[in-house]
Amino acid sequence: MIRKTIISGVFLIFLGIILGSIAAHGLKKAGLDAEKIASFEVGVRLQMYTGMGLLLLAGIQQYLKFSLKSPVNLMLIGVTFFSGSIYFLSTKQIHGIEAGKIFPLITPVGGMLLIISWAIILIRYIAQKD
Repeated sequence: MIRKTIISGVFLIFLGIILGSIAAHGLKKAGLDAEKIASFEVGVRLQMYTGMGLLLLAGIQQYLKFSLKSPVNLMLIGVTFFSGSIYFLSTKQIHGIEAGKIFPLITPVGGMLLIISWAIILIRYIAQKD
């Protein structure tokens, strides 16, 4: 589980740096307005935070007496939904694909999954007997 957590965290950070560079340099040239670029950057920021959080969890996993499998999986689904939907919705002007009515609902679902994953870790750690 530690290997998967580290690989996932590093990949999210790696991809976040690439997408952050695209946001800083390419999206303005592509004609996106400042509001859409700011939205895209929110997705990048949360993706980076999640990647760093996963690396932190990998580093402290030896001190935990419970499995991180479920919360890490929820985290990965959550960040994919949250950041991925923001990337898609904020760049609609470039790709021209209509999001439909359901797709924008993916963002808050992703955010809730991220919150739930961290809440699970907190509750399990508080309940852990040292």
